Amino acid sequence: MAYSRAFCPAHITGFFRVCNEERDPLKIGSRGAGVCLNRGIITTVEAKPAKENEIKIFVNMKVDNVKVTKDTAEKMLKIANEKYSEKYSLTIRQEMQIPVYAGFGASGAAAFSTALAINEALKLGLTKNKVGQIAHLIEVENLTGLGDVISQSVGGVEIRVKEGAPGYGVVDTIPVPENYVVVCGSEGVLKTKNVLSDKEKRARINLAGEQLINEILRDAHIEKMMKLSREFMHKVKLASEKVKKTLLKLEKEGFKDCSMVMLGESVFCITPSNKAKKAYKIIKSCMPGGFIKICKIDFKGARLL
Repeated sequence: MAYSRAFCPAHITGFFRVCNEERDPLKIGSRGAGVCLNRGIITTVEAKPAKENEIKIFVNMKVDNVKVTKDTAEKMLKIANEKYSEKYSLTIRQEMQIPVYAGFGASGAAAFSTALAINEALKLGLTKNKVGQIAHLIEVENLTGLGDVISQSVGGVEIRVKEGAPGYGVVDTIPVPENYVVVCGSEGVLKTKNVLSDKEKRARINLAGEQLINEILRDAHIEKMMKLSREFMHKVKLASEKVKKTLLKLEKEGFKDCSMVMLGESVFCITPSNKAKKAYKIIKSCMPGGFIKICKIDFKGARLL
């Protein structure tokens, strides 16, 4: 029996532009800016030869049938079948450290960590970019995300300069002091699929996003990214009253570098670590039943453990 573990960080987007004009799904994606967190998804894979391909998925110790995980595993198994002329039984266990449908790139993290772990367990010999391309294809096919995977491949505070999967898109990063952390909160869901399939919403996003990407490339620092994220939020009009109220309260208490997570019923605030507990308490008071965490920035990206 072969065994492997992989981690993929959560990814928060501050602002973006949908880029889906290409026919090749590997060239489809988004441009924009965001940040990777040290929380995400850990995927463990156990693989053994079998008479027929079989996939068992457990999420937080419970049997689940996560579509992006299953689709990724099926693609990886197909590669293994062709390479070795063997069938395999896979047991996939995922530890979810982030909420779903909340703008934390959970689907990308699930797909990417699954692909990395299977690649190692079955010794498929795919490069990190090739593995990332499979995860990106799953995201595009399921309308669950466009730019998370390439961002999660790199880590840090990133700017997606050119859209596409790893190996096709281009990502640059914004230098950030090591003592900066991300305080995030989420209470409720906003499905990416529902927004990306709405032509009117997509048009607003693209109109606002294109201009802001050019601005951050001219002046790439974290405070500027957060300012542009707030500007984007106001222009695309996707923020709920709860999100607006939380951000106003943070601003009144001196936390200017805060915005809405795209796309989710969620907020994030970037601050020096010595002020993080205060920001946490403010968000908690506005989202008492929500997911509230103080996270470090993940600078390594998706990787084996």
